[in-house]
Amino acid sequence: MRRRRGCRCRALWKCWHARAAPARGRTSFSPGPFNSVADFGLFDRCIAFTTIPAATAVNTVQIVQAPGYVAIATEGIHDTRIVALNGRPSIGLALSSYIGDSRGRWDGNTLVVTTTNMNAPASVIGNVGTPTSTVTLERYTLAHATTLSYEATVDDPETWTKPWTLSLPRKRTTGIMLEYACREGNYGLPNILKASRAMRSPLCSERCGTTAHVARSDTRIDSE
Repeated sequence: MRRRRGCRCRALWKCWHARAAPARGRTSFSPGPFNSVADFGLFDRCIAFTTIPAATAVNTVQIVQAPGYVAIATEGIHDTRIVALNGRPSIGLALSSYIGDSRGRWDGNTLVVTTTNMNAPASVIGNVGTPTSTVTLERYTLAHATTLSYEATVDDPETWTKPWTLSLPRKRTTGIMLEYACREGNYGLPNILKASRAMRSPLCSERCGTTAHVARSDTRIDSE
């Protein structure tokens, strides 16, 4: 990640890297080691995608409204946020989750969603983790019949000197949102574990001349 305008320098930048380093180390996009499912990120394990999934252009979003609530379902990792619209208070800082605790309200024809209580392994940007103090403010506006205007503001005082905002249009699609069969089709995770086991085998050591750097001698490879 490049240093952006608004990011605190030196001490806070080091703090961001300290938080990002373990998160980046627990993903299939890193060189390893891969000895158990704990060495993979939430996305690799089909647990959670991102705390602002509508900001990902390749991620289909389905919004369903009921009296007092709005449900925002996303294609990736099939997360569904239940957003209360009845003014009920947040659950409090004692509880947190990967997708946080969302509360909504109407501002004219715009649905405004405030999300708090996100926990550290969750991610707003890449695989850097999310401080529990982070607050996201999303705005969903039906610009016209086929276009949803989406805007999200991220307030993370532990990383940035001031909040920053992203926006993008989302086009209405036809048909149903297809199943994201992540766990059923997740061949990558077991195959990476199998490869890690094979690369530290004696046969690989003889052919490769050394043991693979992705294995640790003091751990074992488990499957979920």
